[in-house]
Amino acid sequence: IPFDDYVAWLGDGTPHRLPANDRLAYLADPEPMTVRELDGGVLYVRYRNVVTPSTSLARELVEAGTVRRLVLDLRQNPGGDNGTYGSLLELIQDFAEEHPGELRVLIDRVTFSAASNLATEIEGRTDAVFIGEPMAGGLNFWDDVTQVRMDALPVPMQVGVSTRYWEFAEPDDPRLTIEPDVLVEATAEDFLAGRDPVLEAALRD
Repeated sequence: IPFDDYVAWLGDGTPHRLPANDRLAYLADPEPMTVRELDGGVLYVRYRNVVTPSTSLARELVEAGTVRRLVLDLRQNPGGDNGTYGSLLELIQDFAEEHPGELRVLIDRVTFSAASNLATEIEGRTDAVFIGEPMAGGLNFWDDVTQVRMDALPVPMQVGVSTRYWEFAEPDDPRLTIEPDVLVEATAEDFLAGRDPVLEAALRD
């Protein structure tokens, strides 16, 4: 197809998200972060884009002493600025230290770039249980792409050249991504029915 048509179809170049769905908490709200209390002392934190999060409400609820489990939902998060999530990571670490075995992190095929950086840091610093699908993003990878135009070639083109290496796992970690501890694959059937088996798995003891 013509290059302009391809760019129009691809959008900003990030993995394609699922459409909005008001029956599914992780697809219902376009805000970068939402915080909800669920039954049974569960705090559900949905982080949709990696921007500076407002963690005051989540920390207030955790420090009130009524939260026994924290579910961090990183599904459908294509990333952003990995220098912005520090306060959320600190909250997650504090909770995990005080509540061993009660941190759940939900990931999927769109958990990418800075969102995968956050997931990798959580994996290295806590005892989190990862649920869902393997991430789209890696553990250590080149990024910060600069576009270079090659107009003088017989077929003019533009290529992306990575300019920085990000290392969040051990340098010799051979894995390409984080594989979930509990694999729950997304299906069209569940999406259309408004079911969320990944969240359901996170709520089970």
